[in-house]
Amino acid sequence: MGLLRNASRTLLGWVEILDQLHLQPAMLKIVKVIFATTIGLIWKERCSRIFRSQSRHKSSLLLHIMETAVIRLSKQPLYAEPCPEIEKTKRNLGIIFVTKKFHDIFFAWDPPPDSWVKCNSDGSLSDDRAGFGALLCDSQGKFLIGQASRVPPASINHLELLGVKSGALLCLQLNLSKVQFATDSTTVTCWLQGRGTVPWTSKRDLIETFESLSHLEDWSISHTYREANAPADLLAARESSLGSTIIYTQDIWTELEDSLLKDKQGTIFKRKIADLTDEENLH
Repeated sequence: MGLLRNASRTLLGWVEILDQLHLQPAMLKIVKVIFATTIGLIWKERCSRIFRSQSRHKSSLLLHIMETAVIRLSKQPLYAEPCPEIEKTKRNLGIIFVTKKFHDIFFAWDPPPDSWVKCNSDGSLSDDRAGFGALLCDSQGKFLIGQASRVPPASINHLELLGVKSGALLCLQLNLSKVQFATDSTTVTCWLQGRGTVPWTSKRDLIETFESLSHLEDWSISHTYREANAPADLLAARESSLGSTIIYTQDIWTELEDSLLKDKQGTIFKRKIADLTDEENLH
């Protein structure tokens, strides 16, 4: 309670400071909306880090603040007549969210070249369970082996990394030397390409993953959309006891079998994506 009381006093102090800045009325309302959005996000991120060990990149946090602030400005009747300052701020901060245009893309599971195998992996995190999964298929889409593991809760990126790590170990166990890895985590893809900041909680597993990959003759890592990663998602979310790992070779359940068949048959998926990326609108 003491901490909350002190935090409340601090927030009230900031609000008083905002009132003393002698901003134009419209701009003051804009600043207060953005300020309230930021405070709400800070509290949400604090709880997320404490209870789920999750954190987001600063660019993602900034985009969330901008998006929420613009939505609030758009819905809140600040003035009876249109306000130029508010409209300008909405354009500067939120054009990506207010006027963002989308187009359709079409894609399918991409089989590896001959003599290569494809390793799709995924991580899964919900309120009561965490896990990861990986599976290997050859260039014809034939299922070779799969793994489903349940572990204590961790950040979703860490679980995605464990999925890739488990896939690399499966390749070594089967003496497979040329592997295409695919994950629907852009963050883990960046880590394995030597880009991005890796949290200390994931560094050890990343090093061990690279150690396993070093024993392969050739390998690559690429990002894939969730729709083309469905079998790995099913493995990652597979119900099992905590700490268990299940290896699948031939006896797989119907849902996984159907999902693998869709990939093998080249089922086309559709997704809407933005014409411009978030980063392009920030610069």
